[in-house]
Amino acid sequence: MRKRGGLIDIAPTILNILGLPPSKQMTGSSLIKQQLFGTSKRLLLVIADGWGLNDNVANNLIARADTPVMNHLMKSYPMSILRASGEAVGLPPGTVGNSEAGHLHIGAGRITFSDRLKIDQAIKDKSFYKNRVFLDIMTKAKNTGKALHLMGIVSFFSSHGSIEHLFALMDMAKKEGITELFVHAMLGRRGEMPESGSRYIKKIEEKADRIKLGKVVSVIGRYWSMDREENWDRINKTYRMLVYGEGEKITGV
Repeated sequence: MRKRGGLIDIAPTILNILGLPPSKQMTGSSLIKQQLFGTSKRLLLVIADGWGLNDNVANNLIARADTPVMNHLMKSYPMSILRASGEAVGLPPGTVGNSEAGHLHIGAGRITFSDRLKIDQAIKDKSFYKNRVFLDIMTKAKNTGKALHLMGIVSFFSSHGSIEHLFALMDMAKKEGITELFVHAMLGRRGEMPESGSRYIKKIEEKADRIKLGKVVSVIGRYWSMDREENWDRINKTYRMLVYGEGEKITGV
């Protein structure tokens, strides 16, 4: 077995064990060097979500914990260390992996670029600023004298988006002649320090000052605004804040 690989190698490995050919779209390869040609008809895939290997013991709960079962498995059976973050799972370099990206690449057997990376590339090649939907909305806001509202995750590291995407939209709005722009910030990427929120808001305000456009009018945690588990009480709080202005009001900031 190869000593190292990536999550995209799992599907080809499973197919190899089952004696099935990999899909032509798969760019990963079997971690097992020899062809097994269906020596096993049954296979159990167990995902230890969140488990990782790191030689640095400091702040490493897994390395500091007593893990006799995993120690036995790693010592007694063939093992391969798999890349599960950053570019290996279609995320920006240095970005921690997550369940969504991990599970997708385990099954796909090839790297699938995240929406965030696609947006980053669109900004880089300038096609972002030609997006017909963005242009139509901005034109409508300008022609009707309405404010443009921008909402979304505000972070440098979230897999769901980047503060740079917001900045690109603000630049685009300025270029398209928008005169009133309101930002609804959603904070709190998993794993970020609580105080990071204030730094992000400050960066938005600094950007708004530089281009003379934009104002942060609401702030809410992603726990409420981006819930995906049908906790409608959380979504309701977000809705009422955005539509009715409900929530703790802060003045003089």
